[in-house]
Amino acid sequence: MKSMLKIFIADDSAVIRERLMIMLSEIDGLSVIGEARESHETLECIKVLKPDLVVLDICLSDSSGLDVLKGLKGTEYSENRRCRPKVIVFTNFPSPQFQKACFQLGADFFFDKSNEYRELLEVL
Repeated sequence: MKSMLKIFIADDSAVIRERLMIMLSEIDGLSVIGEARESHETLECIKVLKPDLVVLDICLSDSSGLDVLKGLKGTEYSENRRCRPKVIVFTNFPSPQFQKACFQLGADFFFDKSNEYRELLEVL
């Protein structure tokens, strides 16, 4: 039996979260196990749900996705790297500075929401 890739979506936009959930639910082998709009909620859910992959926006309603990336580099995740999910940053702020910062903080991929939905799906 094929195992499901568990995905968590963190984005401040309910419309984007819903669109991603619909798109991802159509792909065999993927399961969206949760969603959040705030960084604190995202980190708590990741600890509990243990997704394989997080689709993360830079702008969250209470803070920044950069804070989530920093949190994933924290002690709990550093001690057991197998618990640390892969992270795809999916943002409307694709500047080289943000891209560099995200990769330095441990992001695995970085995509522009305005024109890279297909690339996001191809990675999955």
